[in-house]
Amino acid sequence: MNGYKKRRIVFLVLFFLAGCLFISSKDKNLSYEEYLIRKVFDTLKTHYAYSYISKNIPERAFDLFIDSIDSTKRFFLKGDIEELKKESRKIYSDEKAMLKFFTKTTNILYKRILESKEIASNILLNPLNFYEDETIELDPAKRDFPENIEAKKFLWKKLLKYEVITKLIPVMERKKTISYTLEDEENARKEVLKDTQRMIERRLNDKYLFNRFIGSIASSFDNHTEFFPVYEKEDFDINMTGTFEGIGAQLKEEGEYIKVQEIIPGGPAARQKLLKAGDIILKVAQSNQPPVDVVNMPVGEVVRLIRGKAGTEVRLTVRKPDGQIVVIPIIRGKVVLEESYAKVSLIRKDEINIGYIFLPSFYRDFKSVNSRNATEDVFLAIEALKNYDVKGIILDLRNNGGGSLEDAVRISGLFIPEGPIVQVKNNIGFTKSINDPDPECYYNGPLVVLVNEMSASASEILSAALQDYRRAIIVGSEKTFGKGTVQVLLDLGSFEKDSTNIPLGTLKVTVQKFYRINGDSTQKKGVLPDIILPSPYAYIPVGEDKLKYPLDFDTIKPAKFTLWTNSFEIDKIKNFSQLRIKTSPVFAYIDNMTKKIKEKNEMPYPLNIDKAREFYSDLKVASEEILKQQTNAKERLNVEWVDYKNQGEEEDSRIKHLEWIGQISKDIYIQEAVNIIIDMNKH
Repeated sequence: MNGYKKRRIVFLVLFFLAGCLFISSKDKNLSYEEYLIRKVFDTLKTHYAYSYISKNIPERAFDLFIDSIDSTKRFFLKGDIEELKKESRKIYSDEKAMLKFFTKTTNILYKRILESKEIASNILLNPLNFYEDETIELDPAKRDFPENIEAKKFLWKKLLKYEVITKLIPVMERKKTISYTLEDEENARKEVLKDTQRMIERRLNDKYLFNRFIGSIASSFDNHTEFFPVYEKEDFDINMTGTFEGIGAQLKEEGEYIKVQEIIPGGPAARQKLLKAGDIILKVAQSNQPPVDVVNMPVGEVVRLIRGKAGTEVRLTVRKPDGQIVVIPIIRGKVVLEESYAKVSLIRKDEINIGYIFLPSFYRDFKSVNSRNATEDVFLAIEALKNYDVKGIILDLRNNGGGSLEDAVRISGLFIPEGPIVQVKNNIGFTKSINDPDPECYYNGPLVVLVNEMSASASEILSAALQDYRRAIIVGSEKTFGKGTVQVLLDLGSFEKDSTNIPLGTLKVTVQKFYRINGDSTQKKGVLPDIILPSPYAYIPVGEDKLKYPLDFDTIKPAKFTLWTNSFEIDKIKNFSQLRIKTSPVFAYIDNMTKKIKEKNEMPYPLNIDKAREFYSDLKVASEEILKQQTNAKERLNVEWVDYKNQGEEEDSRIKHLEWIGQISKDIYIQEAVNIIIDMNKH
């Protein structure tokens, strides 16, 4: 491992000090908003496809902006959209014209929102009739904006009836009755009115809307080019590193309140033991500063108030489940999200040991050289599993959306001698191979990689490379997500004027496409598994090809590489697996249920209470059955937790580990992966 540790290569090295660019006297005459627009457009010139996409930006940005502020087509009228669309074509990259357009759009939006607020209040003032035979099309793509105010009122009435009915049905289920009372209906209407007013108030926010506007400009180049205001960049960093500074509590919105959903083991709140799951947070104060009322505040804003530098104090006014109001002071500290990191277990079947590594993301903190990262964790996992003389390893990348390109390359390299892992191409057509620099192979036994529709980016780099080398058998849904692009984070710097210094945020920009070593892009196409299993997500339209503005699939020249020599009889193993799948009532049931859900989701939703209850019940039963069947194998696997980092366990963590082991033991997809490993040992 010494040689391995010395070969540290950082592939994401495109850092642009955009904030340090010279500000001309002309720039100094710009407002904050105008300056940000200019900086965003200047920075987007680094985009992989800038030269041939830029001409389409006005139309794309307009569509994305409208979709981001009125996705259900309930506020604007059709005439508003037609008028604004004409104007949007004339304003590309002129910051003053764009800001003028933004202002006009938001003025119309505010007018339509206030109009909608009055419409909703009038509709919800009186009882609604749920015995009419009518339906609503919930997919906005299948309907247009309302032609006029009367059409808008008609749409709002249907939308509100749908929202009320979805609150009534669970009440009827709890009461085990086929009808509702007038009181039930009134309570549901009041709840929907509160929800609607809260939703409307949050949209009446210039800063929120302007950030959406900038985000729409960025994402018009492709879906993975994004604008992060300062607070969203913090969330991105947490996802990449698995750590943050705060108190260690997961929060959720419940109506107008913020509720503590879970206390994170090992965090400041867990160590202090005063804040509990179920507590309602009413106010947040910074040390001895006056408290801020957080009732009716979005959960994201509350989280930003509570997070802060380690060693500082935050004081929470909370209401306990028994009604008691208490103030809880907590000293912030570093919080480690263990759920973000690799987990390892040992599976025993047919007198052989099989290793299982679950990798939720390719995590790495680029700001800290010595921080925890996915590569070293997977390396330690492999070494720990080798102590058990495992006859195969399952690497589970299901729902792994990617992360660090460096770790995708280095983890792939743990399973092969040195060689190319992925090829990348930049915006001027320059192509290069990124190789595993380490000649040592740390595990050379049977290997299965589990994937699904949510496996993306770095997950696809690894699974594609191991498939091209014929090093592993890839097992999962019909294809992976299909994200074949590389992004970098570009700091936009700050806006400085009249002694003010306002951070502008960060752009995540697509600067390269990556390609398999066989020359194919994974863009839109994804990775096609060697063995396909019926997927519980088959009814969800997910994948790069389902997004609005994906880059295209293409190919380049293959890299030179040597196939893995310890080959297995893939066709024979595939046949064994297909036979098990065909004769499995569980997989057949999942396949049937997913088709049923897909059919239901494509139908209009009934607004008649009896038909709606049946519709709701069918969907609920099908969804619950799919979830149940995934963990409904006849036999249970013998699974043992592996503490690959020798960290020991706190009680809360131990309970979570036991729950996780229980899930693994019943997971039919893992069971089939185990069977494939056994077949690989025989053939």
